[in-house]
Amino acid sequence: MAIDIDGILKDLRSVRKQIKEEEEHELSLLPTIKFKDIKEDLLKALNDIDLNIEDKNLHPGEPLELLEGFLNPLIPGEIHDYFRVTKTTLPMIMLLGKRTHRIYFFSLMRLLPDLDF
Repeated sequence: MAIDIDGILKDLRSVRKQIKEEEEHELSLLPTIKFKDIKEDLLKALNDIDLNIEDKNLHPGEPLELLEGFLNPLIPGEIHDYFRVTKTTLPMIMLLGKRTHRIYFFSLMRLLPDLDF
């Protein structure tokens, strides 16, 4: 009995294509937030909070620069010594300390709570 390798490979390609199309369709249904569309709102929100607070991790008076883009780490449902990949995320923006080159993270949901996620 001969095995039809070409037929199996064709079927696999077809299944992969179908999965990719389904994933792209699911992603297209999710809301998309573009940095350039909310940059001014972010800058206003950052100006409204006092970044010169006494905090051992934040250097008072340090000039900060808003890095253009988002960080979207995966957040586990529970804290363990391992992690599972989930769809739960916490979108953040980043500020760069110009003297120390530290990167500070701020939750997008806290800065702009009225933004539709």
